[in-house]
Amino acid sequence: MFVSSIKGDGDVIRVYLVDDHTLLREGLRRMFSDTSDINVVGEAKSGHELLHSLSHKKIDVVVLDIPLPDMNSLDVLKEIKNTTPNIPVLILNMYSEDQNVIRAFRTGASGYLTKTQTSQDLINAVRKVASGHKYISEIEAEKLLGQLDPNEEMELYHKLSMREYKVMLMIASGRSIKKIADELNLSVSTINTFRSRILRKLNLVNTAEIISYVFRHKLLE
Repeated sequence: MFVSSIKGDGDVIRVYLVDDHTLLREGLRRMFSDTSDINVVGEAKSGHELLHSLSHKKIDVVVLDIPLPDMNSLDVLKEIKNTTPNIPVLILNMYSEDQNVIRAFRTGASGYLTKTQTSQDLINAVRKVASGHKYISEIEAEKLLGQLDPNEEMELYHKLSMREYKVMLMIASGRSIKKIADELNLSVSTINTFRSRILRKLNLVNTAEIISYVFRHKLLE
């Protein structure tokens, strides 16, 4: 399996785009085509498609969209870091939510941008993570650097998938299992499965403890 090396000055950076929106991928590909040192070597519209490509593509940076239609994006990120740990992953998201940023970096992301940032920001981010550095905007850095200490013990909730995390917050907000199922367009049994996983991963025993946990960690603020 290919393992990427850190790029040096003058090297062409091989980028792989992962986004389920064709127009966005086309726009990114055109943007990178205007640079002399970045080349798009592949695209995927789903997490499974990307993971399949990792085994036979030479990739220096993955630009990964949140969310994806088939897999939790952070689960995809975990799999990338498990199979090809030296490939930097740059997260591209519509929103800049503190918990998403923290969870992405804790899972192994090398950079995080929102889709409201400029094309030049994205180009700079790709170059930076390809050279072995982390990338985050100055505004986000000011808010988050104090929370990204690698020596800090990881809170248990960071072990949850994004869907489990969302269900946990919905439970804590007072919604019933049926209402959560209706809002997420999932079955009641699926939501109960998520609830069971949340309890197991957080070492909790019931819904009341989920609510207490969420408010104790100020996750709804």
